Amino acid sequence: MCLYCMMDEGWSRLLEYDDVYQSAQAAAAERESNYGFEEEWDELREQVTPSGTGR
Repeated sequence: MCLYCMMDEGWSRLLEYDDVYQSAQAAAAERESNYGFEEEWDELREQVTPSGTGR
């Protein structure tokens, strides 16, 4: 196997790893952006705000 082919395969693997890493980082940032809640803030606020308080 030629050196160039090995280097090309290495770069390909590195780029594949980077794609996976970037996707995982984006998913983690999205989870942290809503403090772990999967629902929208407005929906949560309706659930935790007592009705009739106007808050």
